[in-house]
Amino acid sequence: CVCVCVGGGMRLCMQGKRELVYFSVLTRTNHCRYQNNLFAAARAEEEGLLYIGWTDPVPTAPPDGSDESIDPAIRDLVASLRELFVSRPIWVRNAIVARYPGVPLTRIKKALALLSFTFSTGPFRNLLVRRGIDPRLDSATGVYQYLDFRVSRKLLSKLKALGIEPTRAGRPDADTHIYTRTRPIGQAAMFQLCDLNDPDLQRLIEESEVLPTCDEKTGWYPQALFKRLRDIIRGHVLGQARAAVGELSSGMVMGGASFMDSLTGLTSSDDDD
Repeated sequence: CVCVCVGGGMRLCMQGKRELVYFSVLTRTNHCRYQNNLFAAARAEEEGLLYIGWTDPVPTAPPDGSDESIDPAIRDLVASLRELFVSRPIWVRNAIVARYPGVPLTRIKKALALLSFTFSTGPFRNLLVRRGIDPRLDSATGVYQYLDFRVSRKLLSKLKALGIEPTRAGRPDADTHIYTRTRPIGQAAMFQLCDLNDPDLQRLIEESEVLPTCDEKTGWYPQALFKRLRDIIRGHVLGQARAAVGELSSGMVMGGASFMDSLTGLTSSDDDD
């Protein structure tokens, strides 16, 4: 991979003549973001997907030029994906992969590279964005931002002690990207706001303030919204844990009572370790 400096403080990462990733040069004070971009560059080299930084221009055309240049092996897949991106301009990867259960991941990635790009940082990080769409300019794209959630180490260790494991990652099914309060989630999960299928969560989103400009950290919504959404999801996860522990502890001498009390005592700060 050869990095070439170009105008505007940008860096273009190339492998031969194929563009891999286009991202901002970050200062030492933004070490975490710099590390994210290094990861994005490595991932882009594997997938051929275009990653851009938060202040970079969005790509507007497929890298290979025209439909005639598309590999015949993925031409039908590209046509199908193009329709998906017309119906919805921004997708989480799992939602797309789940729609093509019989298609090798390598073909899906190759087709996605022709139609989409992704941000290496920011509120749309790692989401697949249709080429030509700039979510930083339109507040209507706020519903496609992501919410990440993780089960705390404290709760995870308590559950593992009773033999309860979080769901394992695998090839996603059709509803993997949809959140419901009864669906088990893994130790870490990411959902787009529009895919939070819960009336309480959606009501919060609909009633939330929309920021005048797209913030690099929280997008079109204030940080308070995401904290409240995580608090509600945390409550759902604890509810599932209490139900599971209740079933396991019934009739056991080493009583679930104290364990149940410890679950009740978990707070937001406990869950953010």
